[in-house]
Amino acid sequence: MNEKTRTTISISVAVLGRVRAFQPVVEAVVEEAFDIESLLDLVLERGLSCMLRDVIGSVDPDILVSSMDQMSVENPEFVYGFVADRIRSGADVRKEEAKRRLGFIKDQA
Repeated sequence: MNEKTRTTISISVAVLGRVRAFQPVVEAVVEEAFDIESLLDLVLERGLSCMLRDVIGSVDPDILVSSMDQMSVENPEFVYGFVADRIRSGADVRKEEAKRRLGFIKDQA
């Protein structure tokens, strides 16, 4: 994992015990040793991702697009840069359809 600025947090002894007990599972899957700090980062990051998916996973796609549009008003460089990066990286974006909708490809009559 990337080295990040660290801070101290307090978690219960029981949760720390569960994370330590889960460490061999993670290491077996990724075939790599994890120190406890990196493992806690992974657990927290995955937990946040899963919780966000729980919250927005069933939201209508049109609402999500509308939300991105609203975000682009507040932070256009970030949102448009993010979308461009996803397109360049080959993310699940229908490039031909996007080109057609933007007018770069004319429909054949």
